[in-house]
This record gives sequence, C-alpha cells and structure tokens, in this order.
Amino acid sequence: MSSFSSALAAGACAGVTVDLVLFPLDTIKTRLQAREGFVAAGGFRGIYSGISSAAIGSAPGGREMKIAITAIELFLTAAAFFSTYELLKSTLNKTLENTSGNRDAVIHMLAASGGEIAACTIRVPTEVVKQRMQTGQYKSVMTAVPTILKADGVAGFYRGFAMTIFREIPFSCVQFPLFEYFKKSWSSVKGKKVDPWEAGLCGSLAGGIAAAVTTPLDVVKTRIMLSSKDGANAYNTIGGSFSRIVREEGFGALLKGIGPRVTWISIGGAVFLGFPCRLCRKTECREKFLSQRGYCPIPLLRVQLVILVAAVSDAAAKVGNFPFTTIKPNHGVAYVPIACPCKKFGKQAQCAPKHGKCVDGVRFVPLKIMDVAGLVPGASKGEGLGNQFLDDLRTADLLIHVVDSSGTTDAAGKVTIGYDPINDIDWLRDEIHSWIFNNLWKKWDGIKRRHIATGQSVAETMALQFSGYGANLACVQRALDRSGVSESLETWTEDTIKKVVNGFLDERFPTIIALNKIDLPDSDKNIDKIFRKYDPTKIVLTSALAEVFLRKLQSQGFIKYYEGTDIFDVADETNTLKQMPPTVQSRLEKVQDLVLFRYGNTGVQAVLKLALETLQLVAIYPVRNINSFGDGNGTGKEKGGVFRDCILVKRGTTVGEVVTSLIGEERKGHVQYVETVGGVRLGDADAFGDDNGVFCINIREH
Repeated sequence: MSSFSSALAAGACAGVTVDLVLFPLDTIKTRLQAREGFVAAGGFRGIYSGISSAAIGSAPGGREMKIAITAIELFLTAAAFFSTYELLKSTLNKTLENTSGNRDAVIHMLAASGGEIAACTIRVPTEVVKQRMQTGQYKSVMTAVPTILKADGVAGFYRGFAMTIFREIPFSCVQFPLFEYFKKSWSSVKGKKVDPWEAGLCGSLAGGIAAAVTTPLDVVKTRIMLSSKDGANAYNTIGGSFSRIVREEGFGALLKGIGPRVTWISIGGAVFLGFPCRLCRKTECREKFLSQRGYCPIPLLRVQLVILVAAVSDAAAKVGNFPFTTIKPNHGVAYVPIACPCKKFGKQAQCAPKHGKCVDGVRFVPLKIMDVAGLVPGASKGEGLGNQFLDDLRTADLLIHVVDSSGTTDAAGKVTIGYDPINDIDWLRDEIHSWIFNNLWKKWDGIKRRHIATGQSVAETMALQFSGYGANLACVQRALDRSGVSESLETWTEDTIKKVVNGFLDERFPTIIALNKIDLPDSDKNIDKIFRKYDPTKIVLTSALAEVFLRKLQSQGFIKYYEGTDIFDVADETNTLKQMPPTVQSRLEKVQDLVLFRYGNTGVQAVLKLALETLQLVAIYPVRNINSFGDGNGTGKEKGGVFRDCILVKRGTTVGEVVTSLIGEERKGHVQYVETVGGVRLGDADAFGDDNGVFCINIREH
C-alpha cells in the first residue's frame, strides 16, 4: 500500500474511532461554551444528541443506522485531512528541497493547514447541525436541516466556516509540529522508530497543548455556529464575536469548556495519531510471516547496497525502498582503476584491453562483484534466509559492508531516524562468526577424536573444516597465526575455538566498510563515531546514488565524467555534449555541493581501490612480444594493440605459479624462459611485484 493510501485509510479509521468514542465530551464542551450556559443548554442530559447529524432523517434501523452514516462522514473528514496532509508534506519536501530537515516545522504547518481546509469542507455542515442538536435547538436532523435551509439558505450550513479554519489552522500549526518534534526527539533517544503507544503519548501531549491555546477560538466558533444569521443573539463576524463575549461575559468566558476540550483532544490525539502508527505496524507482522516461510525481510540497508552495486558494476538489480529483497544474489562486473603501463611506455594510443577499458593510461580492470541475498539479525540461527545468505559468502574473497551513515535505516532495513549504524557493523560480524563457530562446535567432539587418531597437525585438521569456506592450508595456517592460539587442539575450549574463528574471519573474509549516504543529515556525527571505534584505513566515505546519477548523465550525453574524481565536462563549443535541462542542472549542482566539493569524489572507485589493496592484488600483463608489448591477434587496432591482457594476482605470487595457471602443468616443460622488460629473465621462484608486471613466456617450438 502506498504512503498516500495508508495515510488515507489510517487517518480515516483513527478519526472514526476518536469522534464516536469521545462524543459525550464534545457535547459537554459545546454546552459549556453556549451563551445560555451549561444547564440551560442541556446539562448532562442526552449527551449523545447530535450523533445522527449526518443521518438523512430517521432512517429505519434506529441509532445503529445513524451512527453508521455518521461514521461515513467522520471517515471522509479524517481521510480528507490525512491524505491532503501527507500529499502536501511530500510535495513541499521536494519543492523546498528539504534534505537537511531544517524546514520541517514550516512544512508540517503548511501541510496541516491544507489538510484542515480540506477537512472543513466536509466537517462544518455537520458540525453546525450537530452543535445545535447538542444544545437542544433541534430534536432531529429532519427538523434541523429544513429549518437552517429556510432561515439562511445553503450558506447556513457553512456558518462559522471561516472561524473553524481560523481555529483549526493555529491548532494544527501547534499540534503537528509538536507531534513530529516529540516523535523525532523520542526516536533519537531510543535509537529507533517510536512504537505505536509512544506515538500515541506524543500525540496526546501535542493535542492537549494545542487544545488549550486554541480554546478561545473554539468558543467563538461555537457561538457563531449556534446562532442564526438574523437571530436576536446572532454572532456573525469573528472580531465582533470576540469583542461581544469579552464585553458581556469577561475574558474568562473565552476559556469555557477548556477542561473537557483538553481531555477530549488529549485522548483523541493518542488514538488519532497513535492508531495510524499501529496500522502501519501491520506491515511488520506481514514481514515476519513471510520471513518464517523463507522469504527474507529487507536486508541491512538494502536500497543503498543495491545502489552501490549498480554504481560500481553492470549488475541490473532492482533499486527501491521496498520491504522484501531478492532471494538470489545479483552478480555484476565492476571496473577498478589502476595505472596502466601503456602510459609509462608511451603506448596510450595503441592500448587495446580485451576486457575493460583504458583511458589515458588509467586502466579499468574487471572485478566480479555480488550483492548477496538478505541478512537479518539472527541469520546464523535461521532467521530470514539464514544459512542460504551465509552460504553465498563462501565464494567471496572480500566483504564490502555498506552502512547507512545517516542512521535513517535500521537493522531490519526499515526507514527510521536516529539509528546508530555502529550496531550494524557489530552484528554483521557476529552473525558470520556465529555461523562458522556453530558449524564447528556442533561436531567438535568428532573433530577432536579424528585429530588424535590421524596425528595430523592443527593446521591440517582445521584446513579440512575450513575448506568449505574456500580456505586452503596456507590460509588456515595464517589464520591460526593471527589468532595467537598455540595450545594443542585437544585442549581447546569454546573460547579458544571462538578466537580461532576470529582469526579465520580476519584472514579469509577481510571486510571494508563503505559509509554510504554521506550527504544526508546526521551522517557527520555517525562517521566520527565509527572512525573512532574502527580501523579508519578500512573505511571509505561514499555516495553511491551520486555516482549512479553522474554515470547516468554521462550515458545520456550531458557530461563527460572522470570517474573517481570531482571533475566532469559539460556542453560548450569545444565538445558535442548536450545542454542539460534546468532541473537536471540543479541536481548536478547539488551533487557538487554536497558530495564532490566536500569529499573530492563519490568514494565508489575508492571502495574498489581499497578492495585491491586489502587483498594485496597486483596487475600483471602477459604479452607475446616483450619489445612491442603486442600479442599479434585481432583485427584493426586490436591487431596492433598493446597490453591486451591484464591479470590480477596476489602480491608475492611466483612466476612458476602464474605460468602453470596460464598454460597448464603439462606444457610447462616446454617453456624456455620467462622474461620481463629489458630482456631480464625471471625464475620460477621470482615473485611478481610492481617492477616486473609485464612479462613474456617463451615456449620451445617443435
């Protein structure tokens, strides 16, 4: 259901509940404010008089039918208010570009005012009839409607319309900004979105304050509605009515009915503003239902994670603020920028990569990237997709944890405010740790017995257990060294195994943190906290949405974007780029101000560069001719192209390992020698680094 439809349904249901249940208080308030006084207006007799004011005559079915018809009127009134309020709030946020939230109060006031005007077109006619019946002027709707119509015409049903708006707008300008402020403050203290009962308390307090300060306006409105236009005691104008009440009854008369009014609206505010929150929580129940059946609720920061994948790769995953994620991982190819040797040797014009591209000596090398299916707290115990998500990690060499630095998304992926993103960083690692630890611990007795029986080393025994996570013996040995565990395996306790798993996580699944949404409010304070707690060398500030926007403009021919920088070219007499529409130009300037000028780039390319550094990968370039750097294959530019192939290998990988990988163990015996630039020959045990990345394998001809 859309937010507009949800607001309409929730607001209508809330309005019906409030007005029907609290009708007697409204009657008492009206009689206290009547000119003749409480007792003369009816006292406590017939406090449900007027509830059938929207009923058309005395329809068969009695009170039940009248209440049903009244409920329809209340439904339409409340629906008109809430739908207009939400629509205006959304429109004004976009129109006024309220990204920082500093215009919230003004927007809430304007939206609430528009909502009240819309609601009053429905409310005032029934209010006129209702209040006159509450004070005993008419006994039934069949008497009231023709009498009012005969005395004042159709306009008689809108007596007090201006005064009602004059009361409701100040009321809403006090109530709704206070309500939003109380909710926001409470959410900030809690660190998550307020619960429905808490929203109800905020609504009660805000409504009570607004009711108290607008009681004088309500008294005047009541007097105008209760009087006929040409009657002896008519109250016709707003100013004249104020003056007359003060002159004849004193200033205290302007506070008549304040007690029941504040009580009524305080209780009503709790229901009216708390009930829509409760209705929205139905969605959470649905998510839980689907989660228990294998469908995962929105994963951690789902939208920004998918946007990051879209920003760095060619993956075509859905992007949207929807509550359920994909079940299967999204695969794509990202291109990481590195220095290409073509520039060093003056061969930029001839550089023709088979994969990726080279732009003026900057080579964009392909990297596989995967957006895994959703993770939620408790995944290691089967919550959400459970181990299905965790199994997807087995093929990864490195994890990029995308974190909402603005704190506007909670652990379940739901929109909120004031959430502490440090929580996400902690529980993600805990879930992966628990997954691996639980897999070990449940069969630990058997592992220990087998280790004693076979007489294997600790590394060999653990390599068998960790092989399912893509780890070899060398990786496991490094993990044991990291953990600092030196005791014999048969003496390991639960805590010892947890230390080993910690070391294995650091070695097998190195993680970098991409702090996304850096252009939103509250991101600065969260970024500072995260940098203080975690290793800053493993953190990158990003705005994935800005990167996607810049790439889109480039694909549409509006700009030439130099990826990884704050530089782009726009249309002028020196190029063929298209002129941007004013709206697009405005958005581009906003990206410049909030991201590019402030941080130097979007951070997306920096994430990929840090991934290469963390994995200690270096680029090597096998060529057929060590002098021309070509491979002799292809047609056109490709035929004479240089540095056609580029391979990423771990720093320290030996020449022998690379040769075996490229041509196979069987053909390795036919290799005469391997040489690098300048005719320098390389031995099998020589390691590749930054100074010998270009090489040629010379094979013996038969």
